[in-house]
Amino acid sequence: GITYQELKAGSIASIVFGLAMVFVFLILAAQYESWAMPFMVLLAVPLALFGAFVALLMRGMQIDVYSQIGFVM
Repeated sequence: GITYQELKAGSIASIVFGLAMVFVFLILAAQYESWAMPFMVLLAVPLALFGAFVALLMRGMQIDVYSQIGFVM
């Protein structure tokens, strides 16, 4: 089963991911000197995550710690 540490880390992961997206957006906005251009760049992230989830489901694999590390990489 899932241990206490995995449950605790899983709940924090979504917050960390959201903050990372905000910081990446601000850095891209500073580099592109535009507020619209970073949106186009960051729209690739949800599409890639969706493709990874679909690939895991098609192969019948579970979403565990190793697949979550793969999502980050």
